[in-house]
Amino acid sequence: MRAVTLEQITPGMKLGKTLFAGDGRVLLHRGTVLGEKYVEHLAGLGFSALYVEDAQLADIQMNDVVTESTRLQATSAVKDAFVQMRTNKGRNFHQDWSGRRALYHAATSIMTEIQASKDLMFQVMELRAQDGYTFAHSVNVCILGMAMARQLNIPHQKLVDLAIGLLLHDIGALLLPEEMRDPNRLMSEVEQVVYRSHAQGGYDLLKDMRETFGATSKIVTLQHHEFWDGTGYPKGLAGDEIHEFAQICGIVDTYDRLITSNKFGRRALPHEALEYIMGTGGRQFRLEMVQAFIAVVAPYPLGTTVRLNTGEAGVVIRLEKGLPHRPVLRLVHGSRLDPNEFRLTEHPDRVVVGVADTVAV
Repeated sequence: MRAVTLEQITPGMKLGKTLFAGDGRVLLHRGTVLGEKYVEHLAGLGFSALYVEDAQLADIQMNDVVTESTRLQATSAVKDAFVQMRTNKGRNFHQDWSGRRALYHAATSIMTEIQASKDLMFQVMELRAQDGYTFAHSVNVCILGMAMARQLNIPHQKLVDLAIGLLLHDIGALLLPEEMRDPNRLMSEVEQVVYRSHAQGGYDLLKDMRETFGATSKIVTLQHHEFWDGTGYPKGLAGDEIHEFAQICGIVDTYDRLITSNKFGRRALPHEALEYIMGTGGRQFRLEMVQAFIAVVAPYPLGTTVRLNTGEAGVVIRLEKGLPHRPVLRLVHGSRLDPNEFRLTEHPDRVVVGVADTVAV
């Protein structure tokens, strides 16, 4: 597979990776021939890039850290839980055994697959539609957060509470007016004040359900917008006053919003979002937390076309262990890819300086 922008799609190209709506529905299956109407529809849903099949990269395997079936089941469980809690303010959710069981099953499934994964580096771009954003965002935050937890060696017995907290971290947003839940909308100062109430509101909602969720899960909901330097909300906590789980959530929540929101004109590319996160170390987020996060997310996912300081371009086909900024490439020669591997670790005079226009997300 190869990543291309919608503008780069030509007649006859086939979709390389199944596309899903934000609530988990399949939009287009892998192998679909991408006609003009499909491209227009996907652009309207917020997509700007896709994976397409490429015979020159047929041997490159792109495996998700968490299986698609687990991701879809988790999205469905989160959606059902959020809708029920919004409908009755959570009054009956503690009695809904099926809803609670689905949510806990989603958390444990993600936890189990992350823990069992041999290669935890995320190497695939996150491409999803904007509808149902809150649900898909919650699941992605859980996946990224659990990967961080593994990197940080969080004790196994604490992982379920962390996973539940990550899945529910934005539950308070559903108590806000619908327009404030649009990830692409720039809010006025007054609206921003209202929006900031969602952290306290979500915590209060979960607190009213008493023993349904653990204390640390609720803390994630309350503190995930607190910053290391004390400039966050709702309490203005600083340093180690912020729970470790909330610090994890804050980083992965920020990253996922950057790569999925068009609020500032376009979605950030993975390497751009990582550069932003790295710049927050010691200010918004604890430096050690930032280091753990950048260890599990690839700046240049597989299938990405990168530019080198020499003017050359190459498609990322593999990552070197421990050196994600120096991936293995197949160099681009016009419309042809060199079949030989080009290992940046063997060429110290070559460095990646950006992503080629063919994959601007």
